[in-house]
Amino acid sequence: MWPFWPSGDGGEAKAEPAPAPAQDDGQKAKAEDWPRRREHAAPEKPAAAPAAEPAPEKPATDDLTSLIVRTSLHHILVGVAVATALSSRRFDICAQLLAAALVLEGGFLLLQTPVPQLRKLGLDPTVVRYLTSLLCWAACLHIVICWGLCIGLSTTRPSENVLLAATVAIGAGAQSLLANFSAGLLLILQRPYRVGDMVTVGEDTFEVTSIMSFVTHGKTRSAHVTVPNARVLNAPIFNLSSRRVRELVVAVHVRQGQHPCAAIRKALHQAVAHYNSGRDDVLERAGAGEEARAELMPAACYGPLELGARGMRWELRCEVPAGEEARLRCTGLAYECVHDELMAAGIALYETSEVLM
Repeated sequence: MWPFWPSGDGGEAKAEPAPAPAQDDGQKAKAEDWPRRREHAAPEKPAAAPAAEPAPEKPATDDLTSLIVRTSLHHILVGVAVATALSSRRFDICAQLLAAALVLEGGFLLLQTPVPQLRKLGLDPTVVRYLTSLLCWAACLHIVICWGLCIGLSTTRPSENVLLAATVAIGAGAQSLLANFSAGLLLILQRPYRVGDMVTVGEDTFEVTSIMSFVTHGKTRSAHVTVPNARVLNAPIFNLSSRRVRELVVAVHVRQGQHPCAAIRKALHQAVAHYNSGRDDVLERAGAGEEARAELMPAACYGPLELGARGMRWELRCEVPAGEEARLRCTGLAYECVHDELMAAGIALYETSEVLM
């Protein structure tokens, strides 16, 4: 309530605030002590942030060849064969099975060895992995033969049923196996590619990780590739890593009749200058060595090279080191320089394309 008091000059009454209620000594002490208690109070805890999703686990090694030996089937095979040999009291065969098991285990460990370590030891990863796969298959075959001896099969006088089954198996299913095996042997002898090369087989482009007895293993940015050796040998093979330096051609199409060629040429020359100045930094981020960067010639532009339905064709030609990462980064830098300089000059692009030669 705001009580009204009559004004001294007889005018309108003025509202004045009512006096505050009196406080006793205890209330005054609490009021004076309140700022000090606020200073010594424990700070408020911030709200807990939402729990972040756990990051996906990375594989133990980037070499995807190890995926082909992440299995325990050979342990099961050896265990069944050893149990059969012990039950039939063929202790001589048990010793052979244990030797074959050691060969298998050592071969699988060798297949899991990364390529840099093999090269550091002075070994050729292509030959080592191929011979290791042959040795593992031979050990598996020996284990199967020993298991057959333990269950009573004879290798000197096979029965007619065994001969018939073997003939049917060879005629029905072994043709593709023999074709892949012989193709793998030819790939090792001819060497159209090695471990670590970037190749295109038919329509598939991947980095070769191993040439095995029957298949070729590779990897891309998102998948593990397995191609039968017979298919590789019967398809066109393009080894993208056979040349240390490759030429990248970026074609630029500009509508004719809108800008003079001198203005387009000036803008593209500026794009070339910006590309040459920023190329080394881009290749360094891509992992290209200093020697590889020193071998590259400066980029240049040419045109107009064609007048057609797609306008005037101009080209920016540059050299890039062999490798997918270097190609992608150089291509992005070239397009960025061309786009920015033409946009600054007020020249509209009609179409662009790229060719790796």
